[in-house]
Amino acid sequence: MTPPRPDFIGIGAQKCATTWLALCLRQHPQIFMASPKELKYFDENFARGEAWYLSHFKKAGGGKYKAVGEFTSSYLYAKPARVRDCLGKVRLVVSLRNPVERFFTHYRVAIRRGLLPKRDFQRVDMRALDDAALRCPDLFEEGKYAAPLQRYLDMFGAERTHIIIKDDIDAAPQAVIKALYRFLGVDSDFVPPAVSAQIHPSFIHKHQFLQTWRLWAARAVKKRAAWAVNTPAREVLSRLYRKVNRDKRDLVIDAAAKEFCQEYYRGEVARLEALLDRPLPGWR
Repeated sequence: MTPPRPDFIGIGAQKCATTWLALCLRQHPQIFMASPKELKYFDENFARGEAWYLSHFKKAGGGKYKAVGEFTSSYLYAKPARVRDCLGKVRLVVSLRNPVERFFTHYRVAIRRGLLPKRDFQRVDMRALDDAALRCPDLFEEGKYAAPLQRYLDMFGAERTHIIIKDDIDAAPQAVIKALYRFLGVDSDFVPPAVSAQIHPSFIHKHQFLQTWRLWAARAVKKRAAWAVNTPAREVLSRLYRKVNRDKRDLVIDAAAKEFCQEYYRGEVARLEALLDRPLPGWR
C-alpha cells in the first residue's frame, strides 16, 4: 500500500516552541505525526528521495487519521518549491518568537553543541557577539522571518498557512492549540496532556564530559539505529539529561549586547508586523 502524503507540515522557526507544538499534535488521536520529529527532508535529506520521505508515513494509512504531518523547524529556510512539488497545496504551520529571545536561546544550544566556548560566568558582551557572528552566523540569520515566510505565503497562500506567535503560547497555550486543531480539521475540544508542559527549556551544561558523551551517543544512534529511540523515549532521556547536567548559572547578558540585538532586528520586526498585519510591541 502506498503511504499517504502529509496534508500539513510544520516549517519552523527554530527555538520557537516547535517541540511543544509537535508533541501536542502527536498526542491528538486524530493526528498522525512522523517519527522522528524532524525528518529534514526538504533541506538536509532531500537527496534521499521521495520514497524515503514517504516511508515515514506508512503507518498513517487506512483512514484512521484526519490529519497526517511532520514538523521540521528548519523548513522555513528551505525551498518552498520542493514542498509544493512533493506535497501540492499542503497546509503549513509556522511558529515565531521575539528574535532577540530566540537568539539567546539558540546561543545556549550552540554552547552545548560545542559551537561556541563555555566561558566563565557565561557573560555575553559585544566581544562574545562578534565571536558568535564568526563561528555561528546562523544564530543571527535564523531570527529573520519575514523574507522566507513571504516566499511560502506567495506559493501556498495565507489561507493555508497557520501562524502562531510564541507570546500567545505563553499567555494562553490551550487557546493556541485549540485554534491549531481547528485549522487542521480535527476535534478542537481535545486537550493534550502536554498543553501545560514546558518542553526542552534552554540551558547550559555543567559537566563537559557528560555533554561530550551525549553528543557522541546521539550521533551514533542517529547513524546506526535511529529507529531504536522513538519520540516519547527521546523526551524521557532529554528530561533525565537536563536534570543531571544542567548548570544553575545562566547567561549574563550585558546591556550593550542586548541593545545591539534589539537594534539589529528592529527593521526585521517592522517588516514582519507589516506582513502579518499585527503589531508586536514587545518585540521592539
